[in-house]
Amino acid sequence: PSAPLTPEQAAKVNAAASTPNDVTDANPSWGWTAGSAISTLHDMRIWAKALATGTLLSPATQRERLTWTPMTPAPGAPEYGLGIMDFDGFLGHNGGIPGFQSWMGYQPGKHATVIVLTNLLFAPDGAGPADYIAKDIREHLQ
Repeated sequence: PSAPLTPEQAAKVNAAASTPNDVTDANPSWGWTAGSAISTLHDMRIWAKALATGTLLSPATQRERLTWTPMTPAPGAPEYGLGIMDFDGFLGHNGGIPGFQSWMGYQPGKHATVIVLTNLLFAPDGAGPADYIAKDIREHLQ
């Protein structure tokens, strides 16, 4: 998360929060490949495991995908591979479009899958609600 909001910024956020945006008719295709998938919880459970274990890829391609780069210099920050992130041993990804945010991860050592779907996008500090909920769940599974 970024620096705390100034009082003026907080006032604007509070005013905006009382007027939600209706995204019922928003078409996710504007996000091109980032928003082109529409899925179910069941499908995401299957996909999370396949993404983490490389079921659909050759072993060499999966090894390359799992070459991690730290996302920030902060200790314990997620690391990024090729279209996959490592969150405390859970391999997966998050995503969001106006009105929705998701997080999915699979921990191969424990055969554990965590999926969080929210009908919110991001907080003013850039944090995603599904990211925070998933982090709380992961901490309880450690």
